[in-house]
Amino acid sequence: MKLYGDDLDVLAQKANEMAKIIETIPGVGDVNPERTAGLPQMTVRYNRERLLNMD
Repeated sequence: MKLYGDDLDVLAQKANEMAKIIETIPGVGDVNPERTAGLPQMTVRYNRERLLNMD
């Protein structure tokens, strides 16, 4: 499953809540929410004009 949002703390909390619910389903194997809280982030902003005019 994918869970989207801007607040990483809320996403981590909701991912753990979802994992606990999913683990109760018979036949489910490993459930491992991806860790996002506390991980470094990098924002990349492309200069599209420069990319399109690379001669």
